[in-house]
Amino acid sequence: LATVLVPVIVRGINDDEVGKIVDFALENTEVIRSVNFQPVSFSGRINQEQRLKGRYTIGDLINDLADQTDYIEGPEDFFPIPAAAVLSELISQIAKEPKVAFTTHPHCGSAAYLFREDGGRVISLARFIDADGLLDEAQALIESGEFENYGKLRGALKAYQLVKRHIDTSKAPKGLNVLSMLKSVFLTQNKKALGEFHWRTLFIGAMHFQDLYNYDLERVRRCVIHYTTPDGRIIPFCAYNTGPEFRVEVEKKFGMSIEEWQKRNPGRDIMGRDLYPSELPA
Repeated sequence: LATVLVPVIVRGINDDEVGKIVDFALENTEVIRSVNFQPVSFSGRINQEQRLKGRYTIGDLINDLADQTDYIEGPEDFFPIPAAAVLSELISQIAKEPKVAFTTHPHCGSAAYLFREDGGRVISLARFIDADGLLDEAQALIESGEFENYGKLRGALKAYQLVKRHIDTSKAPKGLNVLSMLKSVFLTQNKKALGEFHWRTLFIGAMHFQDLYNYDLERVRRCVIHYTTPDGRIIPFCAYNTGPEFRVEVEKKFGMSIEEWQKRNPGRDIMGRDLYPSELPA
């Protein structure tokens, strides 16, 4: 059973423990797959002094991780979430079918991957993969339209060669055969190798939900996490919970008491699940 730790970080409360949280996760990677930090989002009333005192950002998190660990050096270990959209588009062109691409605003989240060797040494993927060079070259290939003239196998081979050029195997962690994994993924479409790679790494993420004090419409426009409402609307997460705060409107329009819901849905619990015979009212 995989577990993801999702700690909310507030300056002056627990920002001095972010390194210890990642250390704990690294010591328990057989069950912990990821640590997804969430810098605090202020809801409700708060005065400016308290807000500024507690405000914590993704940049703060990265700097604190660099200060509190010996395996994260700084911003160069992290990439904004939409950077992965380039690889998604590359795979889409190879497979000749669209793949999911997270094109969220770069201020919404960042991520890094850590690998722990058998001897205990922790290495960031940024230490042996030139991600900047890889993404730049991949973007240029995508824009050239070259893959449109390739079959799937030739396209996969081209992608494998592209990624291979930006990996320094001499700096890769012991026990991690990156090139073998890439061959399995690109040339034989074997996702098992990719799964094994994920089981040997720890994903470090940061997702900063907005509040009324840092609300950014451009981030809302590029949101990739949404609520759906009973009347068919799709509302961005931060718009639903902060900003215009659609939550109040939706709950007022569609909300009801538990008693009323049970009257309308006999034989089901408040989660919409069928009740067992022993749970049904006499």
